[in-house]
Amino acid sequence: MPSLPGQNGRHANGRFAHGNKLGQGNPLLRKQKRLRIKLLACAKKEHVEEVYQALYEKAKGGDLAAIREFFNRTVGRTALPVELSGNDGEPLQSGPSLGDIQLAAIEGVAHIPGAKEALAKAYKELYERSRSADNGLSS
Repeated sequence: MPSLPGQNGRHANGRFAHGNKLGQGNPLLRKQKRLRIKLLACAKKEHVEEVYQALYEKAKGGDLAAIREFFNRTVGRTALPVELSGNDGEPLQSGPSLGDIQLAAIEGVAHIPGAKEALAKAYKELYERSRSADNGLSS
């Protein structure tokens, strides 16, 4: 038989209620927070500058780990590329193709005199430019 909310140490929404001994959080994070507070309390601006200067000197000396850390702290980390694919690495097949979108656009303006031909011509020119750029022929 399930227990009633409030009688099992939980709120009605299922979260731990205040005082529940099982819902006290991650003890390692609490310890890390206490250490961070102590470090920040004793760290002076000069200390931080000295540490950064030492890191800079190591990086200048060719220490690859120091170079990486120096650039991560000054320029920022390099964004990792994200490759989206379906099952087994095949391309994603969601939504209409570009050709379907172009055809729908042409059909959508078919009632406007000259628009259908102008849109088709623009798509053709765009396609030809992209093909020549892919072949290294773009100017």
